[in-house]
This record gives sequence, C-alpha cells and structure tokens, in this order.
Amino acid sequence: MKILVIDVGGTHVNVHRPGHKEPVKIPSGPTMTAKRMVGDVKKVAAEGTYSAVSIGYPGPVVHGRPVSEPCSLWGGWIGFDFTRAFGHRVKVVNGRAVGTGDIDLRGSRIEVCASDGEAELTSQYD
Repeated sequence: MKILVIDVGGTHVNVHRPGHKEPVKIPSGPTMTAKRMVGDVKKVAAEGTYSAVSIGYPGPVVHGRPVSEPCSLWGGWIGFDFTRAFGHRVKVVNGRAVGTGDIDLRGSRIEVCASDGEAELTSQYD
C-alpha cells in the first residue's frame, strides 16, 4: 500500500511521497487552513500515486478527527472532511505519532517505518 504521509507543523507541512526519500516542505504558519493545506499537498503529490493518506496533526485528535484548532495555524481544521478533500482513505493522528516506531515483544524487535510513504515491516529475533 502506498501511503502519502503528511506532517503538519507550525512553520512547514512536510509531505512524504511514496517512492521519494526526502519530504517536500510546504511553508505553513498562521495563514494555513486545512483547505489550503490539502490543495498545496495535492499539487506536490500530483505526479505520484498513493492509495491512502496519513496526517500528523499538531494538536489533539479523537477518533481520527482534530478536536481543537492548532494555535500556530489558521482555523478550519475541526470538522474538515479530509477523506472527501483527498479522495482517498485518510487517517489523522496526533503529529507526535508520525514517523518510525519500535515495538519490543517477547524477545523480538519489530520496526515499522512509514515516513517515506511506503509502509515497511522488518523483524529481528533475539
């Protein structure tokens, strides 16, 4: 599955496109709305293909939806329909959850990396 990974921040929106090692940085800031972010991201991701979108949001998220407006960006994030706007399945999580992670389970190490837009799963047993 090719996943478009978006990390929304107060100064930049980092877009990790499938098949690309480096993210595209889109300037954000106090004028960035959810609608503008989607438009900007779709422009930089237009050349590639992806089947789902993961958004790291700079604030609290409950049941996949932002529950408060970010203090460093403009409003319009609460209630915004990201699935409709992107035309793909979208998962919104708190921005601190975006990136790589390690899970230790019964002597095995499982590493998951989705920061380059392609989910990878590797395991190493002790």
